[in-house]
Amino acid sequence: MNYWSGTDDFRVSDTSCDGRSVYTEYQRAQGSTVRLHHRGGCGTHVDFHRAFAGGQTIKYRVCVDVPVARDICGPWKRDTTG
Repeated sequence: MNYWSGTDDFRVSDTSCDGRSVYTEYQRAQGSTVRLHHRGGCGTHVDFHRAFAGGQTIKYRVCVDVPVARDICGPWKRDTTG
């Protein structure tokens, strides 16, 4: 998962051939958490463009969708919107 603050673009990549989809979650300035799902499969990615107001604090993380258990998520990363 990548976030580019200069363009407010997210790239969500599926790098494991395990049959599970991936998603990113982000939250800006104490707003609600938003999910961006990617179900394209192994070795693929999808880009999501957002148009945020500049200078806001944003946090984001990548998660693996585990159908029969709790999803597996990485740590939150923090940045500032462009």
